[in-house]
Amino acid sequence: MKTHLSNLLPQSPDTQIPTHLKYSDVMLLIEFTVANLIRAINAFYFEHTLHLFDPHVGETSCQIRAYQVLRFAKSIKSEDSILMRVRLKFLHEIMELIQVDTVHYQKIDHSRREVEPTIKTLGKFIKESGYNFELSNIENFLVQSYILTYYKKITANGDPSIDINKIMQDIKISKSAAKRLTRFYQINLSNISCNFISSLLQETPEVNINLDFLNALKYADDDGRSVFPCYLVMKVLWQHMKKNKCIILLSITRKRNNRIIDKLNLYFQLSNNGATLIENFQPKEASYIIDGIMECSSNVLENRLDYIIRVLKTGIEKIILSNMAIHPQYSGKKLSALSNDPFALDSIIAQFKESMQLKNDFLYWRNEAKKLGCGIQNPTLFYIVHMFCGKNIINNQYDLYSDTLFVNDTTTSSHFEDKQTSTPLYL
Repeated sequence: MKTHLSNLLPQSPDTQIPTHLKYSDVMLLIEFTVANLIRAINAFYFEHTLHLFDPHVGETSCQIRAYQVLRFAKSIKSEDSILMRVRLKFLHEIMELIQVDTVHYQKIDHSRREVEPTIKTLGKFIKESGYNFELSNIENFLVQSYILTYYKKITANGDPSIDINKIMQDIKISKSAAKRLTRFYQINLSNISCNFISSLLQETPEVNINLDFLNALKYADDDGRSVFPCYLVMKVLWQHMKKNKCIILLSITRKRNNRIIDKLNLYFQLSNNGATLIENFQPKEASYIIDGIMECSSNVLENRLDYIIRVLKTGIEKIILSNMAIHPQYSGKKLSALSNDPFALDSIIAQFKESMQLKNDFLYWRNEAKKLGCGIQNPTLFYIVHMFCGKNIINNQYDLYSDTLFVNDTTTSSHFEDKQTSTPLYL
């Protein structure tokens, strides 16, 4: 399905202008969208600041979007920079026209009490404006991700949120309109993420998950966002990442009595054989970053080498799958009954033959999380806070988490390089 600029506006195409929406309001929304598309293209293709595409969507699918960004980044070809410069030239030219029209329509809206206004639908107005250009699938994802990253903030209790007041100020819209715009983007991105997982599943038949079965476990949460179970999503992602030999960064914050003691960065090269620790790695390309916390169970802090050996002996696949199993599988209160067991409905078990095996695997990994120390109640090994895509993490700070898997944590993620002392092992 093709995406046009009008598809990024939350209002219905049948909305009457200026009866229910002023001309100038439409122009400001268009200007806002195009301006952020320009910023997103610059950030992604030229500045390579991939952490700027870490949106707060509100469900628990940060792991999907981290891989989407990584896949998009790896698909960039040398000729794309030329094409994107042409694209930016087009967008800047459009932007100049939009700004002129915005001023024009602000005057019309100001004087409309004196002149009988011409009523049009939003769809007709945008079509006649000449601004309803087509966006690629990557642009559609990037611009909405960029906006929901730029406007995210961390609240006083450590939870990620969207800065509604800043959106109101920047676009000059009401609070309800800013909330509506935010939710619109969040629902869009949740749908894009679910479609992405469905496409990956068809490329990884070895995970033995039927697409119809996965779709049967897809629901809409309280805010209308599409959600798949965390555990099954990670099974698909992990297998696909191994096939594509991705670089994984395990970024570990070690704590004692809720105070940060130190930080470790462990890089792994994935392959069909597993994950190999990379010693003294200097990142030049984007990595799939898994950020998390280890809490000491006593006042004695385990030395770094012993802790790294413990992580390696456990294996990061076990650590990740157990984390994903113990984590609530769905977001929101509406799906809380399925949050600890997405296979709980008898109808699902009866309909799909693979469901019982997958349920048993899921319950096994939930139990393992408790034993290993990978749950929020017992994070003595490693529990995952957030996943995102980044480049040159050593030289940057990512201190605004979005869609954190365990939202009660308040740590930030400034990082430093940790020299590896272990020998490469297959995990």
